[in-house]
Amino acid sequence: MTTRPWWAWSQLVGLRAVCVFLIALKSFFTRTRMSHENGIVARGRIRVVDNLAIPQNDFFLPGREFSCRLRHASVSLMDDAGLFVRGASL
Repeated sequence: MTTRPWWAWSQLVGLRAVCVFLIALKSFFTRTRMSHENGIVARGRIRVVDNLAIPQNDFFLPGREFSCRLRHASVSLMDDAGLFVRGASL
């Protein structure tokens, strides 16, 4: 017996939604992150430079500034010989 493609796809989407909900619920009640729990945050401004090497557009105008936050984090592993997993978000 084979599974219909739309049924398998809907099961996968449903399972993903349940997993995301459970992770979010645990994080909400324990006030902890799921992964990359060791991190640091920096706050600053980004300014678009005058000589951009990209096509002209309405978003990246020379001299435009944006406020931003950067979070850099790494995963704690029990084994010191494990690969380091790091992440950054802007």
